[in-house]
Amino acid sequence: MSDKGKFSSFLSDVAGIISTPATTLGTLMKEKRWVPVFLLLVITIGILTYIIHPLQMKQLSEQAQATGYFSEEEASYFFSTSTFSRFMVCALLTLVRTLRLVFGAFFVYLFYGIGGAEGEYSNYFSLVTNASIIDILFPYLMNFFSLLSAANIAALSKPALLLFSPDSMSLNSFILARLDVFDIWYVIVIAAGVHVFSKMNFRKSLIISILYFLFKAFIGVAFGFLVSQFMPRA
Repeated sequence: MSDKGKFSSFLSDVAGIISTPATTLGTLMKEKRWVPVFLLLVITIGILTYIIHPLQMKQLSEQAQATGYFSEEEASYFFSTSTFSRFMVCALLTLVRTLRLVFGAFFVYLFYGIGGAEGEYSNYFSLVTNASIIDILFPYLMNFFSLLSAANIAALSKPALLLFSPDSMSLNSFILARLDVFDIWYVIVIAAGVHVFSKMNFRKSLIISILYFLFKAFIGVAFGFLVSQFMPRA
């Protein structure tokens, strides 16, 4: 296949993940095809991170100074926006995202393996990596535009946070933060992909996907809440 044909196939896969996720993800699982989307994630998030890093550091610096634990000079030092620090953040974020895919795929594989689904780890790594367009890329794009516009665009994907205003350090805020449109979408496409690939009943596949999401949400809520208890407050 020519380079033009490969690029057209890649665009078709991305469009299919959004419009026809069951068929597209089922096919990508079978073919164990994940490199193009992985590169899309790494390159796109790397570029966006490099752009918004100074804005993020400015916000953190202001928050640190507001606590009274940091002077203006100390905050400027700790929250540096040098070119080196921006590249380091991009590299670290790439590592974190890659580990998230590796471990996420392992637990999806584990849950579905217990549920009797067919397939190897590599099939499920392909599933999770391609579905991460919904789970990782789209939320990151919303956060990017929120920072650039200074508007809380990202909250549009979290209906519960539009109705309630919980304390940012409360347990409720971490629970509400998991009620995300992208998370719900992700759960459905994971179930649909396995349904097509493994010929598993869709209802059973959806139940397993929901159980995996609840497991992941519990870990995320518990870790986030525990970390927040050690954060200095104003």
